[in-house]
Amino acid sequence: MKKFLNMLLAGAVALFSVSALAGNPTLMDKVQAVSEGKAPIMSLSQSDYDAYLDHVEKGETTWIKTTPALAKYTDAGYSEDMSISLATALPLNPVAVLSVIDEDNYPLSAKRVCSAPFIDIDRQELDVYMRKTKAVLNKVTTPALKEKRDACLKILNIPVGQPVQ
Repeated sequence: MKKFLNMLLAGAVALFSVSALAGNPTLMDKVQAVSEGKAPIMSLSQSDYDAYLDHVEKGETTWIKTTPALAKYTDAGYSEDMSISLATALPLNPVAVLSVIDEDNYPLSAKRVCSAPFIDIDRQELDVYMRKTKAVLNKVTTPALKEKRDACLKILNIPVGQPVQ
Protein backbone atom coordinates (compact mmCIF):
# COMPACT_ATOMS: atom_id res chain seq x y z
CA MET A 1 0.00 0.00 0.00
CA LYS A 2 2.84 2.39 0.88
CA LYS A 3 4.46 1.77 -2.53
CA PHE A 4 1.15 2.54 -4.25
CA LEU A 5 0.73 5.80 -2.32
CA ASN A 6 4.29 6.86 -3.15
CA MET A 7 3.66 6.18 -6.86
CA LEU A 8 0.36 8.07 -6.70
CA LEU A 9 2.04 10.99 -4.97
CA ALA A 10 4.92 11.01 -7.49
CA GLY A 11 2.43 11.01 -10.37
CA ALA A 12 0.48 13.87 -8.84
CA VAL A 13 3.65 15.92 -8.35
CA ALA A 14 4.73 15.25 -11.95
CA LEU A 15 1.29 16.20 -13.27
CA PHE A 16 1.27 19.38 -11.19
CA SER A 17 4.78 20.29 -12.44
CA VAL A 18 3.80 19.84 -16.09
CA SER A 19 0.62 21.86 -15.73
CA ALA A 20 2.48 24.58 -13.83
CA LEU A 21 5.02 24.87 -16.64
CA ALA A 22 2.27 25.01 -19.25
CA GLY A 23 0.67 27.91 -17.40
CA ASN A 24 3.93 29.71 -16.67
CA PRO A 25 6.26 29.56 -19.68
CA THR A 26 9.92 30.40 -19.19
CA LEU A 27 11.52 33.34 -20.90
CA MET A 28 13.12 30.97 -23.42
CA ASP A 29 9.69 29.43 -24.12
CA LYS A 30 8.31 32.90 -24.86
CA VAL A 31 11.27 33.83 -27.08
CA GLN A 32 10.93 30.56 -29.00
CA ALA A 33 7.18 31.09 -29.49
CA VAL A 34 7.83 34.52 -31.03
CA SER A 35 10.78 33.19 -33.06
CA GLU A 36 8.59 30.45 -34.52
CA GLY A 37 5.79 32.89 -35.37
CA LYS A 38 3.47 31.29 -32.81
CA ALA A 39 3.17 34.49 -30.78
CA PRO A 40 3.52 38.19 -31.65
CA ILE A 41 6.64 40.08 -30.56
CA MET A 42 4.43 42.13 -28.26
CA SER A 43 3.70 38.96 -26.27
CA LEU A 44 7.13 39.60 -24.76
CA SER A 45 6.65 42.25 -22.10
CA GLN A 46 9.23 45.00 -21.87
CA SER A 47 10.69 43.27 -18.81
CA ASP A 48 10.82 39.97 -20.76
CA TYR A 49 12.63 41.63 -23.65
CA ASP A 50 15.01 43.42 -21.27
CA ALA A 51 15.79 40.11 -19.54
CA TYR A 52 16.35 38.50 -22.96
CA LEU A 53 18.73 41.29 -23.97
CA ASP A 54 20.60 40.95 -20.67
CA HIS A 55 21.38 37.34 -21.59
CA VAL A 56 22.55 38.41 -25.06
CA GLU A 57 24.68 41.26 -23.64
CA LYS A 58 26.44 38.84 -21.29
CA GLY A 59 27.57 36.90 -24.38
CA GLU A 60 25.52 33.79 -23.58
CA THR A 61 25.74 31.64 -26.70
CA THR A 62 22.33 29.99 -26.35
CA TRP A 63 20.60 33.36 -26.27
CA ILE A 64 22.74 34.90 -29.03
CA LYS A 65 21.78 31.98 -31.28
CA THR A 66 18.09 32.94 -30.93
CA THR A 67 18.59 36.42 -32.36
CA PRO A 68 18.27 35.55 -36.08
CA ALA A 69 14.84 33.96 -35.65
CA LEU A 70 13.60 36.63 -33.27
CA ALA A 71 14.96 39.51 -35.37
CA LYS A 72 12.52 38.62 -38.16
CA TYR A 73 9.67 39.77 -35.92
CA THR A 74 11.16 42.87 -34.30
CA ASP A 75 10.07 46.43 -34.92
CA ALA A 76 12.45 49.40 -35.11
CA GLY A 77 12.83 49.83 -31.34
CA TYR A 78 13.29 46.14 -30.62
CA SER A 79 15.74 45.88 -33.55
CA GLU A 80 17.86 48.75 -32.29
CA ASP A 81 18.02 47.24 -28.82
CA MET A 82 19.00 43.88 -30.30
CA SER A 83 21.83 45.42 -32.33
CA ILE A 84 23.15 47.24 -29.27
CA SER A 85 22.99 44.04 -27.20
CA LEU A 86 24.91 42.10 -29.85
CA ALA A 87 27.49 44.89 -30.04
CA THR A 88 27.85 44.70 -26.26
CA ALA A 89 28.35 40.93 -26.50
CA LEU A 90 30.85 41.17 -29.36
CA PRO A 91 34.01 41.50 -27.21
CA LEU A 92 32.70 38.87 -24.76
CA ASN A 93 31.79 36.15 -27.26
CA PRO A 94 32.96 37.17 -30.73
CA VAL A 95 32.50 33.73 -32.27
CA ALA A 96 28.82 33.54 -31.27
CA VAL A 97 28.09 37.12 -32.37
CA LEU A 98 29.94 36.78 -35.67
CA SER A 99 28.05 33.55 -36.36
CA VAL A 100 24.71 35.43 -36.33
CA ILE A 101 25.87 38.41 -38.43
CA ASP A 102 23.55 38.52 -41.43
CA GLU A 103 23.70 41.27 -44.04
CA ASP A 104 20.14 40.46 -45.14
CA ASN A 105 18.76 41.14 -41.66
CA TYR A 106 19.47 44.76 -40.70
CA PRO A 107 19.61 44.42 -36.88
CA LEU A 108 22.12 41.58 -37.39
CA SER A 109 24.18 43.23 -40.11
CA ALA A 110 27.86 43.95 -39.60
CA LYS A 111 27.11 47.56 -40.50
CA ARG A 112 24.82 47.74 -37.49
CA VAL A 113 26.40 45.42 -34.88
CA CYS A 114 30.04 46.31 -35.60
CA SER A 115 29.54 50.07 -35.72
CA ALA A 116 29.41 50.42 -31.92
CA PRO A 117 25.75 51.56 -32.07
CA PHE A 118 25.64 52.64 -28.44
CA ILE A 119 23.40 55.48 -27.41
CA ASP A 120 24.82 56.56 -24.04
CA ILE A 121 28.56 56.05 -24.01
CA ASP A 122 31.32 58.55 -23.37
CA ARG A 123 34.46 58.81 -25.48
CA GLN A 124 36.68 57.02 -22.95
CA GLU A 125 34.28 54.06 -22.68
CA LEU A 126 34.06 53.92 -26.46
CA ASP A 127 37.86 53.90 -26.80
CA VAL A 128 38.13 51.02 -24.31
CA TYR A 129 35.37 49.11 -26.12
CA MET A 130 37.02 49.63 -29.51
CA ARG A 131 40.47 48.50 -28.33
CA LYS A 132 39.12 45.44 -26.55
CA THR A 133 36.79 44.45 -29.38
CA LYS A 134 39.45 44.80 -32.08
CA ALA A 135 41.92 42.75 -30.02
CA VAL A 136 39.39 39.98 -29.43
CA LEU A 137 38.26 39.93 -33.06
CA ASN A 138 41.86 39.63 -34.24
CA LYS A 139 42.09 36.38 -32.25
CA VAL A 140 39.14 34.79 -34.09
CA THR A 141 40.65 32.25 -36.46
CA THR A 142 37.60 30.22 -37.43
CA PRO A 143 37.76 30.02 -41.25
CA ALA A 144 33.97 30.21 -41.66
CA LEU A 145 33.93 33.51 -39.75
CA LYS A 146 36.92 35.18 -41.46
CA GLU A 147 34.84 37.26 -43.86
CA LYS A 148 32.49 38.47 -41.12
CA ARG A 149 35.42 39.17 -38.79
CA ASP A 150 37.20 41.19 -41.47
CA ALA A 151 34.04 43.15 -42.29
CA CYS A 152 33.55 43.89 -38.62
CA LEU A 153 37.15 45.03 -38.15
CA LYS A 154 36.88 47.26 -41.22
CA ILE A 155 33.83 48.97 -39.74
CA LEU A 156 35.44 49.32 -36.31
CA ASN A 157 38.43 51.03 -37.96
CA ILE A 158 36.31 53.78 -39.53
CA PRO A 159 37.08 57.06 -37.72
CA VAL A 160 34.45 58.18 -35.23
CA GLY A 161 31.93 60.51 -36.84
CA GLN A 162 32.46 59.14 -40.34
CA PRO A 163 29.43 57.28 -41.75
CA VAL A 164 29.52 53.52 -42.19
CA GLN A 165 29.00 52.72 -45.86
